[in-house]
Amino acid sequence: MSPEKQSKQFRKLAPGQRVSRACLYCRQRKSRCDLDSGGNPGTPPCQRCLREGRECVLGSSNRGGRRIRKSKIDRLNESAQKPKPAQDPPSGSAYSDSHSLPASRYSVTDIYASPTANPPGSATADDDDNNDDAASTSDSAIDSGVPRNPSDAWQCLTGIAKRGSEAGHAAHSSQTLPHVAEDVYADTTFQAPRRPSSSGIRGYQLVQNGSLDPELIFQLIKRYEENFHPYQPLVPRKYFDRAALDAFAATEKHLLTAVLTIASKDLVDTPYIHEYCSKYMHQLISGIAAGADCEVEAVEALILLAEWEPQGLRPNIERVGRGEEDRAAWMHVGLALRSGYFLGLDRTSFRGDPSSEDCDARKRLAWTSCYISDRLISVRIGRAFWSRGPGPMTGFVSQDFPSLQPVNEGDEDYARIIQATLDLTQLYGNVHEILYSGMRSSNQMMLMGDYIKYADDFRTAISRWNRTWGSLDCSPRIKTTLQMSYEYLRLYTNAFAFQAAISQAMVRKPNTGDQHSQREHLRATFGNVASMSDARFIYESLDAAKSYLDILVSAVNPEQHLRFMPLRFYLYSIYAAVFLYKARSFGVLSPAEEISVRELVSRTTEQLQRASAGPDDMGSRYARLLELLWNPHHSKAAVSLKARPSNDNNEISMASLPSSVPEQPSMYFSPANDFSWLDLGAVGDYVSGDQMTAGLLGIGASCARQLAQRGVHLALTYSSNLTAITTLVDELKGVDGTLRISIHQVDVGEADQIERMFSEIDKEHGERPDILVSNAGYGKRVPQVWDITLEEFDYTIQVNLRASFILVKGVVERMKSQKWGRIVFMSSIAGYGGGINGCHYAASKAGMTGMMRNLSTRLAEFNISVNDVSPAMIGDTGMIPSAAAIPEVAAGIPLGRLGVPEEVANVVTMLVTTGYMTGQSLLLAGGLK
Repeated sequence: MSPEKQSKQFRKLAPGQRVSRACLYCRQRKSRCDLDSGGNPGTPPCQRCLREGRECVLGSSNRGGRRIRKSKIDRLNESAQKPKPAQDPPSGSAYSDSHSLPASRYSVTDIYASPTANPPGSATADDDDNNDDAASTSDSAIDSGVPRNPSDAWQCLTGIAKRGSEAGHAAHSSQTLPHVAEDVYADTTFQAPRRPSSSGIRGYQLVQNGSLDPELIFQLIKRYEENFHPYQPLVPRKYFDRAALDAFAATEKHLLTAVLTIASKDLVDTPYIHEYCSKYMHQLISGIAAGADCEVEAVEALILLAEWEPQGLRPNIERVGRGEEDRAAWMHVGLALRSGYFLGLDRTSFRGDPSSEDCDARKRLAWTSCYISDRLISVRIGRAFWSRGPGPMTGFVSQDFPSLQPVNEGDEDYARIIQATLDLTQLYGNVHEILYSGMRSSNQMMLMGDYIKYADDFRTAISRWNRTWGSLDCSPRIKTTLQMSYEYLRLYTNAFAFQAAISQAMVRKPNTGDQHSQREHLRATFGNVASMSDARFIYESLDAAKSYLDILVSAVNPEQHLRFMPLRFYLYSIYAAVFLYKARSFGVLSPAEEISVRELVSRTTEQLQRASAGPDDMGSRYARLLELLWNPHHSKAAVSLKARPSNDNNEISMASLPSSVPEQPSMYFSPANDFSWLDLGAVGDYVSGDQMTAGLLGIGASCARQLAQRGVHLALTYSSNLTAITTLVDELKGVDGTLRISIHQVDVGEADQIERMFSEIDKEHGERPDILVSNAGYGKRVPQVWDITLEEFDYTIQVNLRASFILVKGVVERMKSQKWGRIVFMSSIAGYGGGINGCHYAASKAGMTGMMRNLSTRLAEFNISVNDVSPAMIGDTGMIPSAAAIPEVAAGIPLGRLGVPEEVANVVTMLVTTGYMTGQSLLLAGGLK
């Protein structure tokens, strides 16, 4: 061994330095190398080499990559800053050749680390180290820790491949450098290598394509910092400095685009800005979903989008809010969690990962935000959690989030705020998993009463949170959001017990088969809440809902704060208002309390509208939802009440309006209603009537409204949808509380059920109807006769023709006795021209018109008029959708549009109030023949 090599080897064995524990010979034999049995432990020779008389040479370490000493880099930088004159000949050293190139093209570190940097013949004792470093690329490519699953192993192999390609590129560049250097010296008038056309903010896509300019981007960033950042402080604070704009655009395009998209969402004067940002954000999200490379900043971007869900990211916007934002947020949170898992962010849930502290803190904050968003969106939509892996469950405190701690005196302590939010989110998640875990288990818990102990424990824990964090020193707008989250958690917890009380009341109801009395039974049960075992839960749920709305209308500035709050605070207010509506429908609210609640909801809608930047903004859309729910047809009813004439000698006592209403699927926890206070989509269907054939916007309901305005007492029939009919009754009684209105479940295809209906009418009203509007109808489209079964033909005739015959027989005797009556059939244009539904439907409607003409002549002597209305293409009836859904059909009507149920009701009202008209079939078809 040469003295130089010997000195270098023993220099490596100096105290405090890491050494290999095996010599080359023992390593080759794969045997243990005993270096500790000699007189100088840890130094060669080992016992095997000593016995066999071999030279004992320690092998170098295969761990990690090549470490370049700072002193060498400093010397090389100094050399790079002092290039030799062009006329000097090359020295023959690769170092001097490469350093004469512009430093912007070849970095000093890349050249120095090249395994072929030294020319042949100049090898030294460092050659072995270089070879070991090159051979150990695979080891250095693997992060600390053993792969735990195939995904980890795949990431390791990906890192190896990347580093291998980089090493190959560096080697190729180093090998060609001498030739490049010779060319440079040969031509002293060389041109510097061309730089990329743009970098930093100039390379950002929205700047490159001319959509935005850097100054506008920075203004949007500052707008985000001031208005949106306090509610979700995920963006590193360094990026709010103008000097960091280039770095922000170059390294974190997902996060920057999310910031711009959110900051521009309410700029109604310059909508093109939001359009540009949204389109680019769509492109980036699609890339993430397709598996494009991304880092933690992409996860942060998805979480921010889920918190605000800018309207530009949705394909269409409904005029009335129906919970579309929750669906989009659910998908964005899911994508963020999957990306976070792939990037290993879940490992930050446990302290002690051997990674950079700053990087680890950012990843921990991102993963904590994923966890919070996942729990809160799942609570809102009643779904299971996306994340079932490790969450921030190791007792994180504010010190675990150094980037959120205040820097200067007076700064917001976001670290304490997120600790409070995390503690509250844990409670949200526990309530959701235990009480709302699933339909089967939750219903069983309701009926067995097991929920009481859980609900009481949760109430105690929620109160403890409020005592701990309710006095947190923070800005008023943040304190308000914490208090609103606390109130909604109170509502969410206690509402379960309220629903349990409803379920128990339904079970205790006698099974009489009289389903229309279900609502009355519930109102009687909840009319005296104080006597119920769950009274404390019911009272607290009502208090929580009212407290939330009171905070919203009294403590939140709509233009300065509410407009910029995350969407959950909007939606919590809608949930609270819907819950109060449900409570009102069960009779829980006293008359005085109902008046105050209506006023509170009205102020809430005003607050939401003021917070909206435009008619399509979230606040405006959900304000419309509340208006439709709490004040349906409010303005029209007020006008009708004033115009209602007094009864004359044609006064009548009752109208029977049979209607066929298909059953809706049962919604979440809705034994007595077809929508849950947690399902905004169902609430939207409920207020708009989208899923109700002949329902709230159908012909039967429109006729009932017009007759009620004239003081007619009503007997209404339905087939299965109790919610539609009871809501209509509430509306009609709101117009005139003196009306007597009864509801009856009838399948008009069954004669015995029609007879039972008349018995119920006799009992509840004391007499038979003297106005009959036969509105029941059925029509299945089977155009060809050979496809129509006998059963289909018979059932169509039973519902459309036979039922009207039975109804007439049930009312005609009283009409004859009092020498007054009105009968109106609801026929169809198919009775004239055959229609498109099939001969079975055309026959039933033509038969009805024929029966009408016969009855009109036979009953005229008793002052009973008989007429029919034959409508065609009437929208919003269930059989025909709205004009927007079938524009091509509407365009084929001579008048160029569909009819509306109110126009049919106008004709019916005219026939009822015009005794001199009988035996007429009025075609209401927009010009169709």
